[in-house]
Amino acid sequence: MKLICLIAFALSSTLAFAGHPAADRVVDVFESVSQLLNKPDSTVKRGLCDLFERNLEKSSIATGLLGKYASSSDTRGVKAFRQELVSFMVSKTLPEFSKLNGGSYSVSNNVSNRSGGGFAVSVTVRTGAGKSYSGKVILNSNLLLKDVEYWGFSGVNYAGQKMREKIDKFARQSSTPVTAFVNDMRKDKNYVSCR
Repeated sequence: MKLICLIAFALSSTLAFAGHPAADRVVDVFESVSQLLNKPDSTVKRGLCDLFERNLEKSSIATGLLGKYASSSDTRGVKAFRQELVSFMVSKTLPEFSKLNGGSYSVSNNVSNRSGGGFAVSVTVRTGAGKSYSGKVILNSNLLLKDVEYWGFSGVNYAGQKMREKIDKFARQSSTPVTAFVNDMRKDKNYVSCR
């Protein structure tokens, strides 16, 4: 009798939680973003700050974005960037999320394993304007989002390359280029402070 109860419980649990935990996490994030997009602007910004704070693998993203500057002698600037990472991410993604309003998404339950115990979850996003994009959300073993891939290219690497080009310009004029970049970033009119 205990065996039948255990089998019935296992089957009911499997049916109740049909998706892979990594796919479920991605769905949760997309649902949260979708719900936020229908709120007032200040609520959207605060909500994205909270969502990113809880769901991003901040250390590896910051290191990936900073690249060679992650071990810079400008330690105050590196520390400041790491502290401002969520603000940076919200500021960069908010305009993209606004394009999703009126759109839709689908998340595949076919999850592939990544080295280091992480996962890749296939997603398709359709914008309100009807454009469709397919890619992968990369999560670490703790189900924190650490990257997105589009056409096989890393979003963190791409954004990091663009960011480092800006830091390189500051490096020509300053011995603390990361600090200069962070200060400049904070002055941008579209900057969203999550702190």
